Amino acid sequence: MRKRISLLAGAAAVVVALPTSAYAAPGDSWRPVTFLPIQGIEDFDAVGAAEVWHVGTDYDITKGVVPGIFQWTGGLSWKRHAPPDLPPNGRLTDVTAQSGDEVWVAGFYRSSDYFLTGFTYLASSSPLGVWSKRPVPQPPIETEHRELVSDSAGMWLTEGGRISRWDGTVWTTVATLTRNIERLESFGPDNAWIAAGDEVWHWDGSSWQQIPRPDGITGQRVRFTADGAWTATTSGLRTWDGSSWQTTAYPAPFDGATFSTVNGLTDSDGQWVSLKIREGEGGLLHWDGSEWTRYPLMADTTQQVVVDDAGRIWGVNRISRLVSTLPTGGYLQHKGQVVRFKDGAWESVGAAEADYRLTHLPGSDRLYGFGENEWNGADKAVTNR
Repeated sequence: MRKRISLLAGAAAVVVALPTSAYAAPGDSWRPVTFLPIQGIEDFDAVGAAEVWHVGTDYDITKGVVPGIFQWTGGLSWKRHAPPDLPPNGRLTDVTAQSGDEVWVAGFYRSSDYFLTGFTYLASSSPLGVWSKRPVPQPPIETEHRELVSDSAGMWLTEGGRISRWDGTVWTTVATLTRNIERLESFGPDNAWIAAGDEVWHWDGSSWQQIPRPDGITGQRVRFTADGAWTATTSGLRTWDGSSWQTTAYPAPFDGATFSTVNGLTDSDGQWVSLKIREGEGGLLHWDGSEWTRYPLMADTTQQVVVDDAGRIWGVNRISRLVSTLPTGGYLQHKGQVVRFKDGAWESVGAAEADYRLTHLPGSDRLYGFGENEWNGADKAVTNR
């Protein structure tokens, strides 16, 4: 579950982000979070100001590598969780906390006939940490990708192209799409969105309706906020108004330019667009519903922008390298820096390098980040709490 900022619609204007005044305040400094000897993290979700849940793999001295659930409760405090009958050959892929006293995890294991069988577990209150298995909908779907997403009305589960809702007792299938679901985001009981291949779908509280996508844009490039769907295109910012796609032109010098890259940022607070004019300048634009604000690009690749409740602007600058493979080809390895926009520029906060995803710590103005440095294989967790 990831926090989003609602935006208002309005007329276009542009301002330039000015230097912020230098000051030292609680939350300005970042520190590493010492964590358990986890073998790898698949997903994490923040519950409170000092509580983050993780799923990944752990090491058992008798069983070797096994699925793991880890709860960070601030400082150096960690707790391992071991749900009953968790398959030792299984893999946990998703964790979502619906509230401080209800946590869900999902994953899969390969059965004796080599079928990828899914499972979900619920940890509920009285007391938290008492886990119970919740069978997935039938018939079983063979897929490694399962995603849990919560809202005020309950929990969603996606498996391949199937969408199910938890009714308090069992999972009930709501719809099945012909394409695999890459992403589901929910902003309330009557406002959820799905990207599935070239398709975009919206939940209105009673059914899933397919939304036409802009020409030349795949569903993977469409982003979602509580106010609706949007995407960054070469012609401008496209937003769905409930019946059609509307275009807001970029400010000069980007309006009408020929671009080498156009990217709407994911996992970010609001509508952020990274642009690079072919053989020209680049910029990072933020649309607040009525005007554009321009920021400089980060040093390498602008990956994420998060605005905390104190108004500080943080980001992740992704650093990549190409690893060659013989005889031809290669692949990218990523690491990155946590950065802050201050005094008119992005500056590193000094945290260890990793390909972070930042998330808000609910009930505070602080953040938490976790990521892997693929250049050396090291996992890193950081916070400014």
